[in-house]
Amino acid sequence: MIRHLYNTGTASNRKARRFGDLHNRIAQSLIGRAVSLNVDAKTITHGIVTNVLNEAGVPQIVVQGMLYNLDQILTSTPDSFDS
Repeated sequence: MIRHLYNTGTASNRKARRFGDLHNRIAQSLIGRAVSLNVDAKTITHGIVTNVLNEAGVPQIVVQGMLYNLDQILTSTPDSFDS
C-alpha cells in the first residue's frame, strides 16, 4: 500500500510537469503572433507576443512590455498573413 501511494504521488508529479511543459511550449509558440488579451473585466488589449518569461514556474507572455497569463488570451493570429 505504501508503494501504491508513493507511485501515485510520483505519477501526479509527472503529470504536473507535463502540463507545465505543455504550457511552456504553447507560450513559446505564441512568440511573433498577434494576440488579443483580456486585461480586466472592461479592457481588451492587442499586440505582438515578443517574449515568454517564467514566473514561479508559470509561463507568461510579454506583449507591449507587460506580462500576461495564458488564460488572458482571447485570440491569436499570425502577425502577418504574407507567407
